[in-house]
Amino acid sequence: MPRSSPGSSEGAGLAAVADLRARVLSTNACDAIPGCPIKIETFLPRMWSAVAKGFIPQAEGEQLQEGLLRGFKLGVDPNLMAGHRWFQNYPSATTTGRTGVAAAIAKRVNGGKTLSLGPMVDGLAHAVRSTFTASCIFPLGAAAKALLPGQTPDQLEWRPTSDHTRTGLNAATDMTGLRFALTALDEISWFFSTDHFMRVSDVADAFPNLPLHPDVWPFFFFRFFGAPDSDAEHLYLNTCADFGAAGTPGTFHLFYVRGVCQMARAEQVLTLPMAVYVDDNCLMGPCRERVDAEMLSFQAWALDVVGLVFKVAKDRVAAQRQLALGFVWDSTTLTRTIEERKLAGYLDLLLEYATVGTLGLAQMQSMAGKLHRMILTLPPGAHCLAVSLFELMSGLRLPWHRRRTTRRLRADFMLVHALLSANLGRGHYSYENFRRGPAVFTDASKQSRYTGGGWVSACGAYDYFKYGSRAARHPIDFLEGDTVVACVERLAHKWRGCVVTFFIDNSAFQLSFAKGRSRSEELNGVLRQLFLLSVELDCIFEPHWISTHLNVQADALSRGQLERFFQSADEFPCARERLRRCTR
Repeated sequence: MPRSSPGSSEGAGLAAVADLRARVLSTNACDAIPGCPIKIETFLPRMWSAVAKGFIPQAEGEQLQEGLLRGFKLGVDPNLMAGHRWFQNYPSATTTGRTGVAAAIAKRVNGGKTLSLGPMVDGLAHAVRSTFTASCIFPLGAAAKALLPGQTPDQLEWRPTSDHTRTGLNAATDMTGLRFALTALDEISWFFSTDHFMRVSDVADAFPNLPLHPDVWPFFFFRFFGAPDSDAEHLYLNTCADFGAAGTPGTFHLFYVRGVCQMARAEQVLTLPMAVYVDDNCLMGPCRERVDAEMLSFQAWALDVVGLVFKVAKDRVAAQRQLALGFVWDSTTLTRTIEERKLAGYLDLLLEYATVGTLGLAQMQSMAGKLHRMILTLPPGAHCLAVSLFELMSGLRLPWHRRRTTRRLRADFMLVHALLSANLGRGHYSYENFRRGPAVFTDASKQSRYTGGGWVSACGAYDYFKYGSRAARHPIDFLEGDTVVACVERLAHKWRGCVVTFFIDNSAFQLSFAKGRSRSEELNGVLRQLFLLSVELDCIFEPHWISTHLNVQADALSRGQLERFFQSADEFPCARERLRRCTR
């Protein structure tokens, strides 16, 4: 919060900040801040119309209106920020990526999204401390952009990163209402049906379109070289959002996905399914011409009503084989494939990390994102191969914290490398073209005198067995998983190219089976077995929960109660005349 308005002796920079704050409070943030493109005079009436039609909840409409009038706080509570926390930039910004960072800052300044307050001299520093009771100068870093096709490593470009965690801003952020799930991949998998078309378009600038509330400005200072050939630092202030604050993605999601896109649907500008991943838009439909026309109409509407600009030059016209979110999606084969250039980098990284002795948290976090993308090309259940990485990351907080790699982690990296090399980064996002195999019912029991397992298939095959005293010591969810493994080993040779439904009455194991991972190391071993069997035998397992009261046949087999099993045969999918036992 400002302590007082700066006088002329405190520099023209801070005087400009005070003047801009006054204009925001007397008018509105969208009109006052030069870098904000949002047309508040047309946006608000259309938004309230969408609220009246039920497309936007009343509370979200009020939240959006307050943000556009006074600026968005991104969930930050200024009262939790105390003192002056000023940091130097990271070497990645000042040396390796200096040119790219300088260009990005100049673009923001020229676009009116960042104020240049002048050389960072003692007088300006004293003025900042005198004007604000609390302030932050966050450290800048630099991250390498992905190489474009045809580019060589020496043409690598860098973009700035803002570390608001170091200053404590992210810790002072209330994420209530700002958390959301990134569901674009699932939505594409659902809506990109056979022979559909997809058009891809990006919102220009994205986060920096959002104006910041003057109360949070003191925590968005940073410094950088004032000229390419000078080492003298200038002080800058972001008046529009950047990419490092914890609440920025959620605020943009509120503004764009729950606001702008819903307004477009309320006015029938958007009628087709559209998956949104941050600022990437994937519009899908069965007719190429309609998909292209609707995206162009939406872009024109967004510019006219909202003020948003799209990267039209980077638009990818509607196609049945489309590059989106790092994958090449094919609606004729229902497959998604990792981009060739990314796949080569992933394979090299897996080999490198499978041989190193230690990894830093920043390396592990980056690898976790890449590993998730690789797993999406593998059959369901592959998430068990990422558990060892997340276990290694657990408890680490700062990017430079390191841990020794484990044997299991290195083995998982090598296994993923082998699987990716085999499938060439191509996997199914939908199994609608697969045949349906006979459903299977499984169960395990654990009692003081009898511990056993049993399963029965809709094809008529069944089996049951009693565990020895040593195996009986395992927890029941492990025994449930082991029973499924026993069934798969006996029958999966018949399931090639099939999706097989498993009905399981133990929710702990069924949920872990569906996710492909568990907090239990022992259960993860079972899930790894099932995944490898799925890959080896080319079949897909689809676990569903079933009530114990309906899982009568498998329940009877798991307890060794054959008479009850045969009595129930006529009431359930496996008729008595079809039953035949498969011994282990």
